[in-house]
Amino acid sequence: MRTLGIILFGVLAACGGGGDDGNPAADAPDAGGSSPDAEPAPIEVTMTTYLDGEKAPLPFVALQDGDGPWTVLDSDDGDYSFVPATGRYALATVCTHPAYVSLRFYHATAAEQATPERRCSTGTDGSTFATLNIGVDGLADSTSANVWVDEISVTATPDDPDVTRSVSPGRHDVWGVVWADTTIDSVMVARDVDAVADAETGVTLDVDAHAVATSLFSIETTGPTESDTVWAGATLWSHHGTRAGLTQGVSGYAGVPASALAGNDIHQISVAATSADQRYRAAYVYLRDPADVVVELPPVFRASSVHSAGTRPSVRLAMTFDAYEGAALYGLRASQGDDSPTRYVTWEGTAGWLGDLESYSWEQPDLTHLEGWSSAWDFVDNVVVDWEAYARWSTLDPSLFDFDRSQPPANVDGVRYSFASEWDYFVP
Repeated sequence: MRTLGIILFGVLAACGGGGDDGNPAADAPDAGGSSPDAEPAPIEVTMTTYLDGEKAPLPFVALQDGDGPWTVLDSDDGDYSFVPATGRYALATVCTHPAYVSLRFYHATAAEQATPERRCSTGTDGSTFATLNIGVDGLADSTSANVWVDEISVTATPDDPDVTRSVSPGRHDVWGVVWADTTIDSVMVARDVDAVADAETGVTLDVDAHAVATSLFSIETTGPTESDTVWAGATLWSHHGTRAGLTQGVSGYAGVPASALAGNDIHQISVAATSADQRYRAAYVYLRDPADVVVELPPVFRASSVHSAGTRPSVRLAMTFDAYEGAALYGLRASQGDDSPTRYVTWEGTAGWLGDLESYSWEQPDLTHLEGWSSAWDFVDNVVVDWEAYARWSTLDPSLFDFDRSQPPANVDGVRYSFASEWDYFVP
């Protein structure tokens, strides 16, 4: 079988809903209110959209109220507000980029998610960057430092202690993870660094003045099968979005004392398993104060079928799947990459929108008749469609686990989150 390249798209970043791209389903908010005879109070939903980090309208946004017809939504500033009469709604949004087109469907109840987001990158030549010149002082012989900004690290050594990073303008946390031979010894951080567009900013990390000793903690993974390839690790997810790698060996991590953390800093402990039959499972635990942790992999998720719903007037997707115990969110990601730009279709539906059933089906709607739709966004026939279907569960509202999210949410200490998927392909 063909191995799908998008399987890890955004997953290990996890975090990782409503944003772009949970409570167990039984605990989902009841849009009907506390009394079975009471009319649910109308809830206004406001979706906010962003282009290159700035609030702005998208090329195409459409709304479905309940099971009604799709209608186009307009905005001048990136805020799209509406009150779904049924309490259930679906949004279709399009992001365009020189290298890809991304069509996203998001289905939820207003009670579950009243402030969805969609973030897009235009990839225009006008993008601006900032330069961070980072010097690491005090590295002893046989030590080195992984210097982390955002999700990328550069290694500094005693002989070459200065590193440079090109980053997006704005506030960043710069972390240094100090290694003594093959062991993480300590960490240091320069917080709230203001990276100025089209300018260079100097940053100093001083081992003698800034380093905080770490301690080794264990990660125990339960639930893998003999055929699984298993990975375990940890990052320090910093308040301004940097993810500093803390993985130590195959089943441990270097924990940072809670006293050295600030803002929404949080440890993210991750385990993942990939099987030979194209199944992926991952689980995450979020801890402010590091500790030994046992992480249980979720059960396998299987979609009954992912196929073409039709090829005229355009190729549309369809999926059937069984209920997954405790799932707060189900989804499908698909791509056609044999032409330029690559075309992506993503669907997500919350447990509240889907309802309490044993099995479900979704068919991509035909939007070609709506004003503003472009045939360039359609999938085409006779070209391979790679897909990944998934279910997500968390002890926290799924809207906070946004694959696009750059900064950690507040109050996630102790939260657990899991993701299970399968992937394959078909030719429409």
